[in-house]
Amino acid sequence: MLCVVAGFGLGFITSLPIAFLMAWYQPVQKIIEPWINFIRNIPALGYAPLLVLIFGIGQKPAIILIWICTFMTMSITIYQGIKNIDVTLIKAARVLGANDFDIFMKIICPATVPFIITAVRLGLGAALTTLLAAESTGAQFGIGMRIRSLSNSFESAPMLMYIILLGIIGLLLVKSGQLRACILSDEGREITIYRLFDRDICLFSASCLLRSAQFNITIEAEKDTSLWVIPAEVYRDIMEASAAAANYTNEIMAARFSEVMWLVEQVMWKSMDKRVAAFLVEEAAIEKTDRLSITHETIANHLGTHREVVTRMLRYLQGEGMVRLSRGVVELLDEKKLTALRDA
Repeated sequence: MLCVVAGFGLGFITSLPIAFLMAWYQPVQKIIEPWINFIRNIPALGYAPLLVLIFGIGQKPAIILIWICTFMTMSITIYQGIKNIDVTLIKAARVLGANDFDIFMKIICPATVPFIITAVRLGLGAALTTLLAAESTGAQFGIGMRIRSLSNSFESAPMLMYIILLGIIGLLLVKSGQLRACILSDEGREITIYRLFDRDICLFSASCLLRSAQFNITIEAEKDTSLWVIPAEVYRDIMEASAAAANYTNEIMAARFSEVMWLVEQVMWKSMDKRVAAFLVEEAAIEKTDRLSITHETIANHLGTHREVVTRMLRYLQGEGMVRLSRGVVELLDEKKLTALRDA
């Protein structure tokens, strides 16, 4: 894990200034961004042997490999976040006499914090993913080194166990609280695919049960949550021994994919005002109140869009007398109208 910490730390320290420079100075962006996109599309295993030849066997090539991959991921995410800042805010600040330093400290930095947090999450995922490639190409210890060593000696059974170990996290069974399952884009945008409440179970957290799954799911706690983690292989044995458990699992999968298909339908065919109305009605039912303590940024993350779009839609709904807006609060005034808009 020392390689992950060192490589991720270097990636974070270097990606921040580069991302700000690319967003602030167009000549820098024209020079650096094409190279970042070019290198980012090369698999880590593609240039890992080259790093071993240059830096030798040990931790140094692993750290550098993780640094490169995390730097590419985080710099692009932070850069895209800065570019998405509302230009009107910057123009208004200049009209009021703000200089570049004031704009940077009072507008750019605060608005970029959510994207930096997202970049850190994506960077950690990239670091852990790259760790296996790094350890497989010359490290002297680690899971990747063990897999490589066992493959050289044709010990398939223990090698398979190490590979399975990498893929198993376990099933999440919510004891109490509320979880959110979402998908993250390379630019740091989020979209909620479903939520988990008391006694719900998340099968997507155990990738070895979904042999053909080609996607990553991020699980977040929206409230204080207690949960059990059931080892995936234990649950798989239960399914093989019990037809009732297997049928229950199939019902869960059907329900989850129904929610995903409903989301696809919303994104593809529903206008944004209808999606916002549907979200507000659903959120009011979950929280059991018409006064929602929620920010426009949070709603945008749930719907997979930009905060400015949500703000515009909420102001439209306020003008129609359906909601009342205040700082950090959305109050539903006419839930019947919102429901009618949702179903229109």
